[in-house]
Amino acid sequence: MDVAAPAAAGNNVWGWVVATLTLLLALCYGETIAHTGQVLFKNGDAARAIFPPAIAAYAIWEKRGDWPSRKIAPAAIAIVVLMLGAVIALAGIAGGSLTLVRLAFLISLCGCILAAGGRSALRFLAFPLALLLFTLPVPSPVYYRLTLPLQAIASSGAEIAFRLLGFHAVQSGNAIYLPSQILLISEACSGVQSLLTLTFFCVVYAYWNERRVWARITIVAAALPASILMNIIRITATGLFGEFQRKYTQGVWHEALGYITLVLAFCLIWGAHLLLRYGNRKGIEA
Repeated sequence: MDVAAPAAAGNNVWGWVVATLTLLLALCYGETIAHTGQVLFKNGDAARAIFPPAIAAYAIWEKRGDWPSRKIAPAAIAIVVLMLGAVIALAGIAGGSLTLVRLAFLISLCGCILAAGGRSALRFLAFPLALLLFTLPVPSPVYYRLTLPLQAIASSGAEIAFRLLGFHAVQSGNAIYLPSQILLISEACSGVQSLLTLTFFCVVYAYWNERRVWARITIVAAALPASILMNIIRITATGLFGEFQRKYTQGVWHEALGYITLVLAFCLIWGAHLLLRYGNRKGIEA
């Protein structure tokens, strides 16, 4: 059955439904949400713990004017979705898989939205919900499948960069032997976390700055080569600093270099997008 928007039909009742569903979600998944945030902060990936929920909330707030014009039609399929979330959560708890429990939270959240507002509400909130996927830590098997090739690419690229700069460099596995130091490319230096963070910002940028689907896909896909290139530059810069001033390769300096290269990677994609739009505009004028 279709009901009018919350402002026009039982605002109090609808508000109580939303409050009740929110409370139930918090009771069922509060510990999981808190643990997920702790894991991301512990792994030095605070950006994915803070920005996705914050930007998702802003995306919802930005569309607040469109909500009164929508119809509330609680969907019966919400029961199926909620049951699916419960089953996956129980399987995750039984198997000790936090990844499954976190996935179950997002499925249950979708089920609550369907129960409170129906398919229209779920479509309305699709983008904010998609952003929350970036808060999920990468499962260990997937993480290591990504880490190894990225480590190899970073090591080979940095060796080539050192040689182009006139340094004698020899790569052996994930180690690069320089005249006065051995540069080890650890798992943390593979660039997996930076790639995920950069992909998130590319998704956000593409959503608000591009309407063409193919251009949005191109912007997001560009995160991979940009991340790899900037990771090679970061490793090369670390090696150069180590050759002349070792203190700049550790602690806050090392972390700052990581943030700087991440910003530069996004600027590279942003600049490429501007050139793409400029070229497209020129093509239309011609």
